[in-house]
Amino acid sequence: SDAVGTIMDGQNNQIGTLYVGQNGTQYRIIGTGDNVKSMEISKDNGKTFVAVDLTNKSVKLDSTTKLPVITEKTADGKLVGTQIYDAKGGIISRDENNNIVRTVDAKGNGYEYFRDEKTGEIMGANSLKNGVTNIAIGGPGDKYGIDATTKLPVVIHPDKSTTSLDGKGGEVVRDADGLTTSVKKPDGTQTTYTYEGSTVTSSFTKYPGSDVTQQQFFTSSGTVTVVRDSTGVASVKSDVPGAVAFDVQPGQTIKLNASGQVVIESANGNQRTVFGTGTSQ
Repeated sequence: SDAVGTIMDGQNNQIGTLYVGQNGTQYRIIGTGDNVKSMEISKDNGKTFVAVDLTNKSVKLDSTTKLPVITEKTADGKLVGTQIYDAKGGIISRDENNNIVRTVDAKGNGYEYFRDEKTGEIMGANSLKNGVTNIAIGGPGDKYGIDATTKLPVVIHPDKSTTSLDGKGGEVVRDADGLTTSVKKPDGTQTTYTYEGSTVTSSFTKYPGSDVTQQQFFTSSGTVTVVRDSTGVASVKSDVPGAVAFDVQPGQTIKLNASGQVVIESANGNQRTVFGTGTSQ
């Protein structure tokens, strides 16, 4: 867990603070109160420290977290912005109006935002990799926000759907009503969801570098899971105790009918109910 220690001189007077954070992160601040003279960061559990350039900058420790906050001003004293450090070496940068303009982790991965100078509205955003611009986020007509909890970007699309990014390559898409329609994991696994009103009825999952897919149907009688291999053969299994898995051949479709039952439909449109209220497997 995080720890905050004091740095003492030979006369047992405090001359600074050492914050031991997470993932090998440590902050060494020399000076106290408003008289901080230097700040150094270690990312290898204190083996080596790198000095932070404090030209036109001042450092204070947050009264609650005890983590460093750097305030930057111009030579004539005009506020430029602040940098708030976290326990893992990440930084949230804010402009002179306290708007977030950049969020990065200890490796420099994160996001930067471009704001209207008058309104502060976010007009665009880029992802960052190792501190360097990687790719632009969003597209024509999109607007942008920042999640109040995660401090990560949310792209607001013209149809009012949103895409929330997790900072690791994953994303969650929600429709205009706030229902989750797609989840992409950092490893590339993607699951889409369908609804009847506000009730999720099925999901479909694709895996990176694989032709295997998984489909799930959520019925009042239970969940049916369909795993289809690269040849198109599907194995069907319900979560009812004692249910036996069976195969479905290529060309046959598995879906929910109007009654909420899971059916297998052949190419000629014939249906066979395999699971649902009042049916048998």
